[in-house]
Amino acid sequence: MAEKENANEKVLPLILNGKFFNPDGKCVLCVNKTIKFDDKSTGNLHKHLKRVHPSCYEAMKAKKAKTNMEVSKDNSKSFFGSLSSAQINQKVCDYIVAEMLPITYVEKKSFKEPLSAIGGRPVNIPSRKTIKSMFDKRR
Repeated sequence: MAEKENANEKVLPLILNGKFFNPDGKCVLCVNKTIKFDDKSTGNLHKHLKRVHPSCYEAMKAKKAKTNMEVSKDNSKSFFGSLSSAQINQKVCDYIVAEMLPITYVEKKSFKEPLSAIGGRPVNIPSRKTIKSMFDKRR
């Protein structure tokens, strides 16, 4: 969650993006109030916002949570987007074998729904017959 000003400059924490604090630690909301902080620890900046500007602190937390959720969703989409249906079939087959589950397990709603939710898109789960034929080919 950090921003880069320039490729050659060091990475700044998101809290120093200029909305609440300048890169030198000056509070934008206070008049000439500079908060001491270390490059690796922005706890003092967070404490100042929480104590002196609580509504801004809550807004920042909400934005950070939303950003984290979007990044997580993008990561999960790119994970499933990078797998072909043959690879997904193989992973499901490997899972069934490793967990010693019945082949009919792939037909359960409780198995299908989480996979679709993680990927953010419908995932074609192999059928019981597809899994059986994959097992037969392994023999």
